[in-house]
Amino acid sequence: MGDFNESLCDKEKSGGIRKNWKEMSDFRKVLEDCNLKDMGYIGPCFTMSNKREGDYLIMERLDKGFCNRDWGRLFPQFVIRHLEFWGSDHRPRVLEVWRMLNSWNVRKRRDHCQNLNNKKEALKQACPVNVPVSWKEIRSLESQLDEALVTEERYWSQRANVDWLKNGDRNTRRGKPVITHLFFADDNLIFTKADEKNCVAIREILAVYGRASGQVINFNKSAMCISPSFSVLDGRTLASRVGIKLVECHEKYLGLPCFTGISKWKIFANIVDRVWGKIKG
Repeated sequence: MGDFNESLCDKEKSGGIRKNWKEMSDFRKVLEDCNLKDMGYIGPCFTMSNKREGDYLIMERLDKGFCNRDWGRLFPQFVIRHLEFWGSDHRPRVLEVWRMLNSWNVRKRRDHCQNLNNKKEALKQACPVNVPVSWKEIRSLESQLDEALVTEERYWSQRANVDWLKNGDRNTRRGKPVITHLFFADDNLIFTKADEKNCVAIREILAVYGRASGQVINFNKSAMCISPSFSVLDGRTLASRVGIKLVECHEKYLGLPCFTGISKWKIFANIVDRVWGKIKG
């Protein structure tokens, strides 16, 4: 834990000059090389403030805590709390660590499972098909069952945390990432040379695809955009050959910009931050 004087992503700063993306990327690379994970926090995000007013106010999350997998195995339950500013331009932070998983020995686990089953059976007996025995008793049993279920959820959450640390470590040594989701999109972008021959060919290909698959292409929801160097009149002519409308520009496709300028890092920095945040959990 400490003041690293650097942000992990754009959302960790408010006000002032935008953070240098290259420096943030280098910082993340160092953490990956050292197998360190952001420990997160509870409370306000920003840990530093210049304590100025209005447009001159700058706030950043510069103070962070990182841990490796070995530390995480020893202390699977921890939290960093961001406290209120007091006498400094940085927030004080408190690291709370406790080891609850070891208290779940075999006997306690067995007793808890038996208690949970007893509560479920008691609630079932108190709720016959037609008329309940006592609503007061039912509410009391529901409250007891809720507490037991919260304890059960806490137990499995701790176990899942330890399993993730163990399996994640093995996967890292193998160098093979684990695939958890596959996403499929029903939209497609087709790039072609802007001439009548290619447009007619696209129309024919879509027709063959429709007959072979049984899926009808919705041309009302399809659109074409052209290069800025191409005339709008010629673009409309080509769009009519395909049977779709002409639009000025497709702004985004699956969350990514279709066209980029010279400064690409400004456009894709947000995507990189979001992906990195998902990977680090």
